[in-house]
Amino acid sequence: MKPQAEFDFPPQPEPSVEVRAVQGQEAWDKLLPILKSAIDRTGPKLVADLLGVGESFLSDALVERTRKYVRAEWLVVLLFIAPPAVRHEIVGEINKLAGYAAPDKRKKLTPEAELAARKKIMKRIAPGLEEMVERELQDA
Repeated sequence: MKPQAEFDFPPQPEPSVEVRAVQGQEAWDKLLPILKSAIDRTGPKLVADLLGVGESFLSDALVERTRKYVRAEWLVVLLFIAPPAVRHEIVGEINKLAGYAAPDKRKKLTPEAELAARKKIMKRIAPGLEEMVERELQDA
């Protein structure tokens, strides 16, 4: 049997700036409805107040009306103020658009596990602090 021929294909060129711009616009078109939904679920009035814009300006920006657009910093603010499920949805979509897996949600520690973690951290960053806290607890 004759061995298969090996082909040395040349590397594929990076997409042009124009192609990447189109891909970026397509990604934005997928992300914008998620941001609109996130703002609706968080509360448009609250979001507008925290962004320092009027509710009508926010509404116009979300539909890209009359030279009003969503600002990049709004995304960051929304990530901080939105409920956890909304944040997870936004980050998940951004990851998907960039070709990454959806993020795992942080595990909520039990009170016992949190206490153990705090003690471990205290030992590492301030070795004598745990002893001082123990003495204070005994005196209380």
